[in-house]
This record gives sequence, structure tokens and C-alpha cells, in this order.
Amino acid sequence: MSESYDYLFKFLVIGSAGTGKSCLLHQFIESKFKEDSSHTIGVEFGSKVVPVSGKQVKLQIWDTAGQERFKSVTRSYYRGAAGALLVYDVTRRDSFNALANWLADARSLASPNIVVLLVGNKSDLESQREVTFLEASRFAQENELMFLETSAKSGQNVVEAFSKCAKAIVTKIESGELDPDRIGSDSEAKGHALIAEARLNFEHQTMADSEAKGHALIAEARAKLQKPSGLLSFFFGGSSKVEDAVECYQRAGNMFKMAKKWNEAGKAFCEAASLHAKADSKHDAATNYAIEIYTDMGRFTMAARHHQSIAEIYETEAPDLEAATSHYEKAADYFRGEESNSSANKCILKVAQHAAQLADYEKAISIYEQVAATSLESSLLKYSAKEYFFRAGLCHLCVDMLNAQLALDRYIQQYPAFQDAREYKLLKVLMEHMEEQNVDGFTEAVKDYDSVSRFDQWYTTILLRIKKSVQDNPDLC
Repeated sequence: MSESYDYLFKFLVIGSAGTGKSCLLHQFIESKFKEDSSHTIGVEFGSKVVPVSGKQVKLQIWDTAGQERFKSVTRSYYRGAAGALLVYDVTRRDSFNALANWLADARSLASPNIVVLLVGNKSDLESQREVTFLEASRFAQENELMFLETSAKSGQNVVEAFSKCAKAIVTKIESGELDPDRIGSDSEAKGHALIAEARLNFEHQTMADSEAKGHALIAEARAKLQKPSGLLSFFFGGSSKVEDAVECYQRAGNMFKMAKKWNEAGKAFCEAASLHAKADSKHDAATNYAIEIYTDMGRFTMAARHHQSIAEIYETEAPDLEAATSHYEKAADYFRGEESNSSANKCILKVAQHAAQLADYEKAISIYEQVAATSLESSLLKYSAKEYFFRAGLCHLCVDMLNAQLALDRYIQQYPAFQDAREYKLLKVLMEHMEEQNVDGFTEAVKDYDSVSRFDQWYTTILLRIKKSVQDNPDLC
């Protein structure tokens, strides 16, 4: 049985990407927070009947994508809208600065009389606030908007925001300021609402079926991997069950994509990519699928973590330092784009480590020096700069001792305390022995240092290369 109502209002939820528009809609419709939320692709729809001033008002709510690439699509949904929630994120000034453009679109594409309520979302993140309540209030007053701060996570003021906007529309209708036949409350709008709801019900059923198929394929993939190898596999190779499992994971990923279960899709493609890497396969389709999922969702941190996971596999289970380096570089780029600087640094340091192992010393030196300079800008990280200067210095010694000396002088200028560090003193002693072509003295200096601070495999490899260069090419020094 369909719900009865006195008015039907078409509502828009507009604002920049990542401001929590979909979470506001979910909290309003479902009365719970949407933990696993991603950027809306195009437009999403929801509806709810609410009591307003003794009337039953059905809100037909269109949640629009905030990304620039979807604007041409979302603008077509503005026509006939009676009200809009104009959303910004109180922790992101850029989303506040974009409000004027969103408001201009609403008033030009929907109606100059559209009722707009300004919403400052994520009010629960007070410690991260960049936009004050006062300046948002001033913006609302200057543009004749209502204003509330909300938290989609806690539910604070979410129902109030939709209800307050709806009440303002009803008040204007009853006072004669607005014509209900011209703001989306006519039979045409009701027809659109019924079509939208029917389409939504069909999509939900299709998505549920796709999700079920995805889970079935995941189970099938796991069963194939656990299946013992037969006699033929023993003689001719047992890779077929892995390939079959990879295919199941990829099909499951596609099913989850159809169901808009983005996390499950990403995990399925990750599993396929991991199996490919472990089997030393050159096929990168699964990896690309997984990353495509995350980037399309705008979840660049997840894309970064996926690259990082694949890099770790190439480091250990399927050794390929060039492939590992490539994935670490991409992970660092994604982390940096999301301002996860600590994670970005960990990945870029891995790039430097592998670059040195691959004898690309120039690249390694550049990274180590850059990370050291960045560390010096932080009182908490300053102490770690000596390690990065030490690594860069060793890489210099692999190439040219004169440039190494010039680099050390530069490091002292950047970080005077470095000259008192054991790392600096070892570099100086090693350079003296290299200049004298004293291989035994070089070896003893390394042993003395190692007896106090153990060298890991990377240091051992680089130091052996430097020693070998002294033995093989004495004139190099």
C-alpha cells in the first residue's frame, strides 16, 4: 500500500565532494550512520514522508555527486526542485569557499525561489574545524539562507535540517508566496517520483542478486584453492587451480561492482591480483581493476594501500624489485594526494631503498635528501634526518667520493648536529680509507660500527659495493 501525503517536494542535496551528503541522506532515511561511504557517482535517490505543520509531506530527495566531472549530469536533476540542502564540511575550508557556485547553480537551474538551507556537516569533528559557526552564519544571512550545523555520524540536527527546510516551503505555500504547481508538487512530479521509486526497487533487487552471486563466487574461489592437486597436476603443473580461482575472484569483483559493494569488489580484485603476483604472473588486469574501483570511488587511500600490498608481495613472495618500486611510487603519490604524509614517506623511502639496490643511486640520493630536509622542518622528526643523510652519503660513495664530500658539507649546513653523529663520523673514516685505498681499514671501521649498531641487509649490500669499488677501481677514489 502506497503512503498518503499532502505535498510532494523534490529536494536536492548539493555541495562539494566528500562533505557527507550521502551520509546525511542515509542518516535521515535509515536513522543510522553509513560507515562505508564513498563518493557518489552521478545521482542517488531516496524518499521519506515527514509530518510538517499538521501536513504529511513526502520528500523526494536527490543526492548529487559533488565531483566536477559529474556536474553536467547532476545539473539536469535541478529542475522542479522545491528545496535544497547546501552542504559544506566544517573541517574543509575549500568546501565552504565553493558554496557560492553551488548556490548560483541551484537558483539558476532549479528556481530563483528555491528554499535553501545551509548545512555545516561533521560538527562532531570540532578539533579539526576550519570554518567557524559565525562566518557560516554570516554567509547564510547575506544570501538569505537558513542555517544549521549537523553531524551525519551522531545524527545531530539531521532530521531537523530536512524538516526545517520542508516547513519553510509549506509556510510559503500556505501564505501564497509559492505556487505548489510550480515547485515540484504537481502530478508530473508525482509521476517522476513513482518512476524513480520503481527504478530504485528494481535496482535494489538486481544489486541483491549480484551481491549473492559475488559471495558464491568467492566461496567457489576458496574451494578451488583448497582442492588438493591431482596426479596430472603433479606431472604437468598445478597452476590451473590458481588460475581458476583468479577467474572466480575477478567475476566476483564484477558482481560486487554491479551491486555497488565497493569494498567487497576491491577485496575480490585484490585477492586476484595477489594470486597473480604469487604465481609470478605478468597479467595485471586484476590489479588494474582493483585500483580502478578505488579511484572511481574517490577512495585514494584504499588505492594507495592496494599498491602498497602488491609492492610487499613483489618484495617477498614474488621478488621483483622494479615492480615493487613502481607500486610503492604510486602508493606514495596517492597517499600524498590524501595528505597522509607519514604513509607517503614510508612508501617513498621504500622506493629509495630499492632504487639503491637496483644501482639507481641518483634517484635514491634525491629521495633521501628530500625526506631528510622535510624531517628537519618538524621537531618530532628532526632526529631521523641523520639516518637519511647517512643513507644518501653511502649512495654517493657508490658513485663518486668527491661528490660525497660536497654532499656531507651541504648536510652539515642543513643540520649542524649531524657532524656529531656516529653516522657522519663513519662516513668520514670510510672516505679517508678509500682515499688511501686501505681496504683493511675500511673493513675494520665497518666492523667497529656494526658491533654497536647492527647493519641490516640494505646497509651490508651497499657497504660491500663500496668496498668492491675500492678493490676493483682504486683510481676511482
